Amino acid sequence: MRRGGLIAAGVAAFIVLGALGWLVREVVHLEAQERRARSLAQHEERVRLALWRLDSALATFLAGENARAVDRTELSAAGDPAFVQSRFERRTDPLDHGQSVRTPAPDVAGEPSSIDLPPIDQILDLLRSEQGQPNLGPRTDSVPPGIELGAPVVELEAQNQALRNTVEFSMRQQIADQQTALLPRLPRAGRVVEPLRPLWIDGRLLLVRRIVRGGDEAVQGLVLDAQATRGWLLDQVRDLLPGADLVPAAQDDADPGRRLALLPWRLVPGEPPPVATASSVRGSLVLAIGATALALLALVLLVAGGLHLARRRGDFAAAVVHELRTPLTTFRLYTELLAEDQVPARERPRLLNTLRREADRLGHLVENVLAYARLEHTRAPRPEALELRSWLVDMLPELENLADDAGFQLDARIDTASESNEEIHVVAEGVGLERILHNLLSNSLRYAAGTERLELTVRAGDRLVTIDWRDYGPGIERATWRRLVRPFHRARRESAAGADGLGLGLALSRQLARRWGGELKRLDPDGEPGLRLRLQLQRTI
Repeated sequence: MRRGGLIAAGVAAFIVLGALGWLVREVVHLEAQERRARSLAQHEERVRLALWRLDSALATFLAGENARAVDRTELSAAGDPAFVQSRFERRTDPLDHGQSVRTPAPDVAGEPSSIDLPPIDQILDLLRSEQGQPNLGPRTDSVPPGIELGAPVVELEAQNQALRNTVEFSMRQQIADQQTALLPRLPRAGRVVEPLRPLWIDGRLLLVRRIVRGGDEAVQGLVLDAQATRGWLLDQVRDLLPGADLVPAAQDDADPGRRLALLPWRLVPGEPPPVATASSVRGSLVLAIGATALALLALVLLVAGGLHLARRRGDFAAAVVHELRTPLTTFRLYTELLAEDQVPARERPRLLNTLRREADRLGHLVENVLAYARLEHTRAPRPEALELRSWLVDMLPELENLADDAGFQLDARIDTASESNEEIHVVAEGVGLERILHNLLSNSLRYAAGTERLELTVRAGDRLVTIDWRDYGPGIERATWRRLVRPFHRARRESAAGADGLGLGLALSRQLARRWGGELKRLDPDGEPGLRLRLQLQRTI
């Protein structure tokens, strides 16, 4: 029953701790998702700023190019940025098909370099196909880098970001068009000029516009060095996105996620920064779990302590009943015989002596119980010094008589380094020290019967006084000693007296010694049979 209660308490504690562990795991997981979502949002904000910065730089460049005069004399490459590879103009008159006027930028040697351009029909077809605005609806399969699909917080943030990307792209396109647009395309003095438009043709990046001049239609444009242009643009956002890159975007790519508004390029921002592992709630959770674990541990210990106390009470009751049964039976039998005058006169002294011994044994038992109860429930002050030599002179006759009555001979001696009349003061109580010696004697009388020899030796040192007790019985092994110095534990073997006692004598003796700052311990055998115990007491000056 008791064991079942302890198991039930342990199972309940395990279930509670398991539930707490699951709760902590879920909270930490959700917090990690939230931190990831915040990190991605911060990363997307940097991407947004980078796109605005890139489009602003391009808008400034394109506004200047759109404002250029359309005369051929203005097609000079002098002062062009490094990424402008060449300028050109081609007429669209079918009769002049294949003819062109080119003014390429000079190469390193200063000589014009020729560059092959695609047919004018291909350029015109691409220009016409770009007249309408593309469908800029968000793609549902576009997921920013680092998104963990299925995570509610992160997935919601990804959906919101896709919507923000669409709105941002439309806004950047409108503002870029306003910055780069010329006057309305109406004939003025026989001229029509369209804004420059970017085209990817055969892996080359071109900025092209259609012009009408004096009734003649032509196409003007610039050939950009894609790598140099890419490097120039990435330098604009290096502080925001150190690992960013630009890749070509298809003309029909309708995903506005990270497209530039003025060039057919898509920004690849690189990996988001690592999410910090520090948890704002982890410390609180650890404290809460620790407090709960301590509470559960205290509960389990309380249950275990209650069960242990109940077991000790049961052991105590069983020991008392066992210890009282024999003397009470003797009392009842002998008193009835004496009362009915059924005992011969010559036997009466023996019966009375037996009754006296049983009374002493019961008194010794009661005194041990009362002394143990006082130790358990009171905190006695440090005792005053006891003069051990004179106390032993008064105490030894009683111990010798008790040993003699049981058929033992007690040899007692005091070893000192100085004269024989030296006083030996120790920290101890006379009543408690008497209880210890009575318990040692009782234990030897009980288990060492038939050996007829007991020894008590007192040795006085500078700081300690030792009282060595020895009998020549079966002795006590080390493992058995560790069990016997716990309350209500008795030797497994039967004593010669037929009763094992309450299991309090040695435990009470050691607790008394420790209360005075001393110790009661077992000594290893010295080659001879028997039990060797040493009581250490502090010596006072």
